[in-house]
Amino acid sequence: MTAPPRATKKPRGEAILEMKNLHLVFHTYSGDVQALRGVDLTIHKGETVGLVGESGCGKSQTALAMLRLTPSPPARYPKGEVRYHQPDENNRSKRTWINILKLSQHELRNLRGNDIAMIFQEPMTSLNPVFTVGNQLTESIVTHQDVGVKLRAWDQFWLRRGFVTRRYKRAQRAASDRGIAMLKSIGIADPDKVMHRYPHELSGGMRQRVMIGMGLACDPDLLIADEPTTALDVTVQAQIMDLMRDLQARTGSAILLITHHLGVVAEMVDRVAVMYAGRIVEEAPVRRLFAEPHHPYTLGLLNSIPNVAGTSDHKDLPIIAGMVPSMINPPTGCSFAPRCPFAFARCREVDPAGIKVGETTVACHLWADDVETPQALLDHDASVFSTDPTAPAPTTPPPAVAGPTARIGRGRQRAASPSPAGAANQEDQA
Repeated sequence: MTAPPRATKKPRGEAILEMKNLHLVFHTYSGDVQALRGVDLTIHKGETVGLVGESGCGKSQTALAMLRLTPSPPARYPKGEVRYHQPDENNRSKRTWINILKLSQHELRNLRGNDIAMIFQEPMTSLNPVFTVGNQLTESIVTHQDVGVKLRAWDQFWLRRGFVTRRYKRAQRAASDRGIAMLKSIGIADPDKVMHRYPHELSGGMRQRVMIGMGLACDPDLLIADEPTTALDVTVQAQIMDLMRDLQARTGSAILLITHHLGVVAEMVDRVAVMYAGRIVEEAPVRRLFAEPHHPYTLGLLNSIPNVAGTSDHKDLPIIAGMVPSMINPPTGCSFAPRCPFAFARCREVDPAGIKVGETTVACHLWADDVETPQALLDHDASVFSTDPTAPAPTTPPPAVAGPTARIGRGRQRAASPSPAGAANQEDQA
């Protein structure tokens, strides 16, 4: 069972990154995969935003798009923009909006790791196996920070071609003390020796902590953490979360936390965005989303967590039936309609836009002004997911039983009752 979200509420600072109607398409032999379909997301200075959703919904691609790390081809951005409020080099208090999708490769190199850093999900594939930990950790420090040895254009020329100059080696030695201090701060024992080891000589947890150290090395303006606590035990997870909070308190940085762990979301973030099929379907403050989920997908997601306290009735966990739709041929209308127990005709025909409901923004027709919101959704009743909406309808109507009903649209009702076959089976078992 997930712990209650934090009660603290920080004042929201100025916006530092904005995604507006971002579309990302991958060209494949089978067709164009619509990985992102109109993502809108704003991150403010000093806040922590959680990005949650099941595997394949587009969380990692959203993060990669913020640094334009998706390879092109096969990727392309047919619509939208990613705007970053970049501080001036001489006056950090002065900022200018730039579109990351329009930057040159030289401008991207200055941005990545310095203003916006990312902790990647797979450390074994992200770390270079032929370079030591110290070599890779000090690279971002030498590139973006003043270590007392300034690299010339000649050094940059040979570095881009895979050669190391003597001046670059001197700069790395000057930055090694910062690298050792960073490894020590994230709980790695004997950091001096670890600096000279290769990634394959470290455990999975230590490799993950090295990736975190590389992301935190330059005190970025925005830290994107893609599953930062993967392969770490509970104690180290708490240490990493504390380290990220310390960075935020020290520098006022913003954090985008991508995770499946809803307990970490409840403890760490200020605002949550729920993704499904390449879109953000709900966005709300963390306490509001856990207490009052508005989208049916969010309701099913939150109630799929086992209750460690146990229940006396031994009910099965609610499940979201069906599969995530294919992004080559996504369904018309709402992508969640084939799996939604509340879906009606409009859901299968019209793609829902974001609707403001208090502090929550939800992309769902059930909250439109001309639609009567189902009572089960208002009551946050996840028992509606106990029946499979993708199953064929019974040939005979179900018997009239006493129980709650959910009004869908105008006059449409769905009874939360078992089918005749299910009732007969229950009698036979009795």
